[in-house]
Amino acid sequence: RACAGYGLTCRVGASEVLLGNREWLGRHGVSLSAAQEAQVAPLEAEGKTIVLAARDGQLAGAVTLADTLKPEAAAVLSQLREMGVQLWICSGDNERTVRHLAQQLGVANFTACVSPSGKAEKVAALQAVGEVVAMVGDGINDAPALAQADLGVAIGG
Repeated sequence: RACAGYGLTCRVGASEVLLGNREWLGRHGVSLSAAQEAQVAPLEAEGKTIVLAARDGQLAGAVTLADTLKPEAAAVLSQLREMGVQLWICSGDNERTVRHLAQQLGVANFTACVSPSGKAEKVAALQAVGEVVAMVGDGINDAPALAQADLGVAIGG
């Protein structure tokens, strides 16, 4: 069973296996110890995403993922800011990872740990105060927000 933006649950033999973010595992009663948190926090602060794995209610491992920014991304966003465009990052990733990304790109406004429907709600909230919203997204988790936006741009391969 998959839950967009959070993770998945499956059975492997007689074991229940969870893969996903911290919130997903927490919903299933799995949390990180202080020592595990101390290992994960610096990686997230570097902009990495941690996918956690649990088996039968016990943390079993983690995989670290990292997006590579396009070399021209910061310059393009700087040009948009100079044109008066208000920039936001609205991500399902954890706050440390999103903060790092926002700092790299020079984006002051960001939200983290946002579900797919929460992204659409953020777009709608901006529209409700008269903003015209262009949403750029790269995955299935962005589909509701892309549909809500005045202009939706789906990227990726």
